[in-house]
Amino acid sequence: MPNGLQLLQNLTDGVAEADSSGALPPQTLRFVLEYGELPDLNEERDQIAELLGTESFELEFLFDEPVLDDDDDDGVFVIMQIPALERTTSRPGLFSISYALADELGLRSVEPDLGTDLFTEDHIETGPDGEGAVGGAIAGLCFLQNTPAPADHRWALKTIKADRAWDIATTRGAGILIGQPDTGVATHDELEAGSLDLARGIDIVDGDSDPTDPRTNGNAGHGTGTASVVISRDTNPLSGSAPAATVVPIRCIERVAVFNASPVARAIDHARSSGCHIVTMSLGGLPSWGLYRAVKRAVRNDMIVLAAAGNCVKTVVWPARFDDVIAVAGCNERLEPWRGTCRGDAVDVTAPAELVWRAQFDGQTGAPEIAGGQGTSFAVALTAGVAALWLGHHGIQHVIDEAARQGLSVQELFRRLLRETTHTPNGWDTDELGTGIVDAEALLQAPLDGSRSEQRTAGTLVPESVNERLGTDIDADDASIDWRRFNLEVASTVTEDLRRGAGPGVETSSQRVTAELRNALDNAGSEELRRLGQRSTGVRQPTGPTSGRRPDALPLVATSDSGGLESALKMSTAQARASFDDNQIEAKVKALKSRFDAAARIAPGAGLDAGRRAVLDDAVRVMQDMRDGKEIAPDDIGGRTSVEALVKLEGRPVIPLLNDHIDLNDPQLGAWQEQVAILAPALETARASVGRIDVNGVHSGTGFVVGPAHVLTNRHVVETMASAVPGHQNPDRWVLDGDATINFDPLAVDPDRQFRIKDIIFAGPDRILGSPISFSKLDLALLEVEETNTAGSPLPPALNISTDAKKTEAADKLLVLGYPAAPTDLPENEEGKLRMDVVNRLNELFGLTYSVQYLSPGTVLEDVAEVTNSPRNWVFSHDATSLGGNSGSCIFTFDRAFTVSGLHFAGDWLRANFAHDFAALNADAAALPDAVRAVLFGGANP
Repeated sequence: MPNGLQLLQNLTDGVAEADSSGALPPQTLRFVLEYGELPDLNEERDQIAELLGTESFELEFLFDEPVLDDDDDDGVFVIMQIPALERTTSRPGLFSISYALADELGLRSVEPDLGTDLFTEDHIETGPDGEGAVGGAIAGLCFLQNTPAPADHRWALKTIKADRAWDIATTRGAGILIGQPDTGVATHDELEAGSLDLARGIDIVDGDSDPTDPRTNGNAGHGTGTASVVISRDTNPLSGSAPAATVVPIRCIERVAVFNASPVARAIDHARSSGCHIVTMSLGGLPSWGLYRAVKRAVRNDMIVLAAAGNCVKTVVWPARFDDVIAVAGCNERLEPWRGTCRGDAVDVTAPAELVWRAQFDGQTGAPEIAGGQGTSFAVALTAGVAALWLGHHGIQHVIDEAARQGLSVQELFRRLLRETTHTPNGWDTDELGTGIVDAEALLQAPLDGSRSEQRTAGTLVPESVNERLGTDIDADDASIDWRRFNLEVASTVTEDLRRGAGPGVETSSQRVTAELRNALDNAGSEELRRLGQRSTGVRQPTGPTSGRRPDALPLVATSDSGGLESALKMSTAQARASFDDNQIEAKVKALKSRFDAAARIAPGAGLDAGRRAVLDDAVRVMQDMRDGKEIAPDDIGGRTSVEALVKLEGRPVIPLLNDHIDLNDPQLGAWQEQVAILAPALETARASVGRIDVNGVHSGTGFVVGPAHVLTNRHVVETMASAVPGHQNPDRWVLDGDATINFDPLAVDPDRQFRIKDIIFAGPDRILGSPISFSKLDLALLEVEETNTAGSPLPPALNISTDAKKTEAADKLLVLGYPAAPTDLPENEEGKLRMDVVNRLNELFGLTYSVQYLSPGTVLEDVAEVTNSPRNWVFSHDATSLGGNSGSCIFTFDRAFTVSGLHFAGDWLRANFAHDFAALNADAAALPDAVRAVLFGGANP
């Protein structure tokens, strides 16, 4: 039986039978099945029920009119969802289920709804918990901060000359229906009676006819904001680009940042069947065959279909990326590209996206207001209004007739004229941002028979994005890969790479691929595709909220050399500057050179080559500048790389334990040598009980033995290997969705030291991955593992856990033991911009061998009473070096008892790392179930 099918059976075991509701909630476990001919749903339902041994699923056609079109490439699409289950399964697990269903049912394709988060958006309103606000690296990279919108509320209209086009299109879009798949709409002064056609609207999320936005999730009010940019009446403070047109609101998402293809596909088709002339989509994510079919049906029905190019992910998202969709990028008031706009040859035109005035709601009072918003959401909405002006000016039937006369669709006729009439600023990048900025006046002045441009073609299938990622030229018709089967998984993998900032040649992905795809890529016709399936997988370390201050570079670099073990964060900037002299600088550079030499021994390379010499030269220059009070320029990559190198790898070393023992002569130990030497015998015994957790052979985290058949790790590590049933919060049970093991070999390759993970006994009640890190959440999980493995080896002995609250006081020394993985969470500069250049440079310089066992000494920065935003006082912070893969590492205290005091779970690059304090958990009677407490603490109650 296929693994994917067994997984689905395990998930649905004992789940109640489904009652069809017609709703498509965004979090529901759901698949779209593509048939080659029109199926009988009753027969299909019986077959699937027999296959799964349950009737817990719903089965319904994706579209209201489930017919085969003339195009041989089109199938019939059916939604299969399990209403009682949330989508908690990993992406590889979802794809494995899809492939198994396709094989068992003989289908053309099966694709899961993934709930992708590619469409980062500026906040519309901020709820009491801050949800909906954009912060961190993405905010700094894409969205302007603390910048007022232009004083003129109508600057965006004037930029695209919509106001001047009103003198030509005197009806201003009257009679034109614009379908808007979005979050729905809410009552707002900018959306007057008559501007919305609620009778044609629908709520696909809840399965009813009311498209009202309940405004209960992040980005609530998004649909109201985008609608106002299209149809706000010109007597209001704002005005839409087509103030007399009508929007048909279609609620198909709860928040714009979570994209599911099937409800969006259904929304497009509803716009078609309800008589809309235009579809505007201020959303985006990954492709699907059902979504592609919905777009084609709309275009064949003489509709104009537009979508936002996307924000912040460096590549145009779908559906904008489809050939049949008009993709709109973003600019600012100065006719420059908006900093966050996605770009690429799939873009057709550009329109305003930076601080465009639109309707929103006050985050505290909920009162309607207007404010400047950012994102290509507004660029496409403005352009949709221009399309309404164009249709209303020429007349719908006349446009249809003229397009037919020219052998074009209405969509293609409009696209060609739109592109031909744009304003192209000097130096405009027409390869990445389309032909220029939308010019509504010129468009309406252009005769319908004047189109002479060639059709833009890009992005129907995934190979185009693969080529973008790998810098190759892969043929979409390459028969060596079944693109219909693997289209979505490949798109998901390469797009995630782009989102994370990985460039061509980076061999580490942050997403696992299925065995099915890996085997298919092994037989691919191109070397690039084969490499895509063979890459290792980087492991993310959750990034916690900053604990107190963010240290600047000077005190971090200028740690004292007397003893060298005190926390760098305890030194003031003035003290740090005073500590620099030529001797100190020389000593630091010498220490850095010894680290390079040690790295060469771990992973032999070129030794002290020209690149490393350059870093040493830069280190001298930067420290001299810092001593003299100069700042490091944001674009000084050499200087910043040197600082990163000095801070991250000097004073807080990572020592490999490659031969089951520690080399006490390792020069990286530095000032830690004496302290580690005292503990070496206990360390070498304890390290045998710390192992690397793998899922389907891919590193997912660290764990350590705490009982005769028990291993402790983080809940977020468990989330990479198992599905929470029925949902993320307080699940009833967990279902393993991969082959999960723990290996206690320092290199994690010895099969005789590998043990199978059998079950999840307990995990903290709250979801960790995919949600904001909160110190109120318990990121802990207890696993059941086999006591004796297939080689006949017994599980290593349990480590002793300390309940002494004094073991993690500030400035206490500690050791983290675990398996750091290649980084996928990237450092950022002061502006919040991701620094992939730093990561690549550090990898090149130090050649760190990832996913093997390392010892990392450090100190406690803040004890449980000092860490902010920690209501249960479970968390302390430390400064030992860690990376993703260290998740689940044990933290030993620096005493002869060598007991485990903490469980590492998160970290911030160059800030602090965070761990659960076992003494605090033991003292909190409500923290753990009695059975778990008995394993960890011998049943002792506080």
